[in-house]
Amino acid sequence: PNYIKQASNEIKRAFIAGYFDTDGCLRFEKQKYRTYKYPKIEFSTASKLLGEDLFDIFTELGFKTYKWQDATDSKICLAGKTNLEKFMFEVRPRNTKHLKKYQFWKIYGYCNPVATVAQPGTAQMA
Repeated sequence: PNYIKQASNEIKRAFIAGYFDTDGCLRFEKQKYRTYKYPKIEFSTASKLLGEDLFDIFTELGFKTYKWQDATDSKICLAGKTNLEKFMFEVRPRNTKHLKKYQFWKIYGYCNPVATVAQPGTAQMA
């Protein structure tokens, strides 16, 4: 909505946090590494307008953001360690699933698709 697009950065970050906690994805790719260590925060929406607005908000907040459209959805991606660290510090998501992946990655430097953290410093497979 316009009131989010025209709101303060604090409100925009709160909106993104809620959206990420419910519909966002944090994953780690191998890319040139042998382990899953390259972070990606992703959003997918059937609404092209929402995808464009989300891209604009991320850009305004200083994130390096990628977007593309496939046959059915608009996709938004924040890739890399710098984006992930900035996102976790500024947006402050609260979903335990995402926080466990992030915590595992911070401790071990990678995060396999099924890795989680039961307690700080204790690796466990989900």
